[in-house]
Amino acid sequence: MVDIEVGAQLVPEKFKALQFNEAELHLDVVSKDPNPYWVECAVEVQFPLSLAPDKNVPVGRTLIGIFSSGTKREKRVKIFTGSNAQPSTYHIKVTFYVYDADGAIADRKEVQKEVECKNVDLNAKVL
Repeated sequence: MVDIEVGAQLVPEKFKALQFNEAELHLDVVSKDPNPYWVECAVEVQFPLSLAPDKNVPVGRTLIGIFSSGTKREKRVKIFTGSNAQPSTYHIKVTFYVYDADGAIADRKEVQKEVECKNVDLNAKVL
């Protein structure tokens, strides 16, 4: 079993409904395993979330890097909504793929996140 810890955090955690929003998904990877590994990640977002500001891009991949024992890295991925985001809860799925020295998948870890999209009052406070 591969000793790698993964995590994902969305900043900010909430979106405003019916407005353009932009957030960063922080992807964290920490390796405690003595063997070297290559880590990459797939991000899937639910409509109206997108990985591009001007069109609907629901799936993307990003490379995290090569890890040896004690290595810690963070990668940031932007997530957007247009003015069509209705008040609701939307899902984000992040799958981390850990490759060994032979290029085979040694481990696969999934993280599920939810983002709330809420109405905003006239004073721009989230309800």
